[in-house]
Amino acid sequence: MKKSLLLLVLMLMVCIPAMSEYYTVSVPDLPNKSAQESYEDSEEIFIRTVLQYYYIAAGIETLIRNQGATPNIIVPIPSEEELSDNDFKIIRRYHAICIKLKNQYDIEKMNYRDAEIDKLFNRLQECSRYNFSLQAQNRALMLENNKLNFYKGSNEQLIYDIENQYFVIDSLNWELYNSKAEIIKEYHKKQLDKEVKHRPVFSLLSGVSKHYYYNDAVVENNGFNGQLVFNPGPISRFGQYIDIRGGLQHYSLDIRSNSYFCTSYEYSLDLILPISRLMEVERFNFDFKIGTGFFHSKNYAVNTGIDENKWHGELIRLELDAYNFGYEFPIGLYISYAFYHNSKMPKFDNYYLNSEWV
Repeated sequence: MKKSLLLLVLMLMVCIPAMSEYYTVSVPDLPNKSAQESYEDSEEIFIRTVLQYYYIAAGIETLIRNQGATPNIIVPIPSEEELSDNDFKIIRRYHAICIKLKNQYDIEKMNYRDAEIDKLFNRLQECSRYNFSLQAQNRALMLENNKLNFYKGSNEQLIYDIENQYFVIDSLNWELYNSKAEIIKEYHKKQLDKEVKHRPVFSLLSGVSKHYYYNDAVVENNGFNGQLVFNPGPISRFGQYIDIRGGLQHYSLDIRSNSYFCTSYEYSLDLILPISRLMEVERFNFDFKIGTGFFHSKNYAVNTGIDENKWHGELIRLELDAYNFGYEFPIGLYISYAFYHNSKMPKFDNYYLNSEWV
């Protein structure tokens, strides 16, 4: 029961809200001397009274801290030994802590009220000075208005012309501002195109490739892919939408317990769809490419004495590029998928791959 009551007090302390204002705090008086023996005789009454004063003291301590002040006394948590002692001195001790913290809180409250009064007084003086200034300005405006009204009768047309000229000047300034904004925007866009969104004349690509022959007798292994890409964009206006590509692939196949190494030379012409320009992406380039070309391939077996075999065909390729060839990120990524049409069927020893498309 003692531990449960102690836990309840700790939960109540955590639940005390943070307040930025001062409130009236009261501390119950100590029981009279005739009733003190009953507190010492009843364990439940004793614990409840100690925790009551502890909770009040802890609450006052929290109020003092919330106002940015430091409590003169840190309220100790009643120990299990104190709660089981049943000595009225313990009740008197926590009552004294409450009284000391209450006195400190009352002083802080009075200081806070004095400070607020000083702030209000200073604010009142500022308002008074501001009101006096406004009155002076109002008098000056009234004099100016009277002067304008005096000249208005004879110079009404002149005033009208002047106002029109102001309107024209404002319109011209607004047009000039918009023109400057458009010029600056176009300049930054061109600079961005030069620095970030340009395509290099020559690009070197490398990656991992894999062929699918759709034949159960063939086990395809990963290979190496290297490509050199020429973009004539800086030479021709429409060259930025064309790539001329040359590539080399080297990979291996396992067919009927024999391993074959294959080398393929590819040449293609690609059309470029600048996705990033269509979507107005400013800091990165995304291109979709579709191309067609032809290839020459050859294979040879390792340590078998099988003759080298050659074949050729046409290809169709799809590619998605992501790059930013600026100074901060001078590399890019690409994903390519190609369809190979074998004009001559590949031969591996005496075995032909009946795969017209790869």
